[in-house]
Amino acid sequence: MGRSARPLARVFRRRLALGGILLGGAVGVATIAAPLIAPHDPLAQEIAFRLQAPSLSGDGHHVFGTDHLGRDLLSRVLYGGRISLTISGLSVVLAGFIGLVVGVVAGFYRGVTDSVVMRLVEIQLAFPLVLLVLAIVVSLGTTAANTVIVFALTSWPIYATIIRGEVLALSTREFVVAARAVGAGDARTLSRHLLPNLVSPLTVVASFEFARLILMEAAIGFLGLGIQPPTPSWGNLLADGRAYIHDAWWLTAFPGIVIALTVSSINFIGDALRDVFDPRFVSLH
Repeated sequence: MGRSARPLARVFRRRLALGGILLGGAVGVATIAAPLIAPHDPLAQEIAFRLQAPSLSGDGHHVFGTDHLGRDLLSRVLYGGRISLTISGLSVVLAGFIGLVVGVVAGFYRGVTDSVVMRLVEIQLAFPLVLLVLAIVVSLGTTAANTVIVFALTSWPIYATIIRGEVLALSTREFVVAARAVGAGDARTLSRHLLPNLVSPLTVVASFEFARLILMEAAIGFLGLGIQPPTPSWGNLLADGRAYIHDAWWLTAFPGIVIALTVSSINFIGDALRDVFDPRFVSLH
């Protein structure tokens, strides 16, 4: 119990990581609790209050202001966060699972299996990622489920490459060699000796990928290929404000600030996890 808590305790002792946890946690809780804390219906239009500047007083108390249809921007940012974070989170889970399975198979069995898998990974990584995402999104459609599938299909090689390398390194360690020497089968070797040691690198990669996919979802939403209006997402909120950037700065400023703070907080956490789980870092401290 004590040993398992040490890495987590070291993460909390880092100021940037602690700030990232608090800030990221606050954003996550706010988006989950959007139905309870959002001041207005995110789809309700009040043309009389269109493009109202941010204010803590006045009709409706629109803290983030309103958009070109009079919809409350704070409510739309909160509900949009639910969409963006859910898509990114599910994509990380699915891509991580696929990459874990492929990486373990390639690294553990090696030979022809490894060669075939890595050639497929290299072929996919050779395509520009953004263009590949856009091509698949256009082909499959712009639903939330399709976006998750697209992100997973374009992200799994990152996990597979790292997991394969870890498995190759672990396979030569004494405890794995000893387990095979006493007759441990593939299933026991994988479940008892390899998979537990893959949790750390998988967690670090997933944290950075989560931040990257939040940005990717915002990017395709900004291009009009993500979640379609009137359903809000952080990407299409930025796109909506593009035409009014000179007259209504808040339409792009607030969604952009929330995206930047969320991604930064996740990256701070990822940096801390990487340093904590990096054996070279541990040896120096």
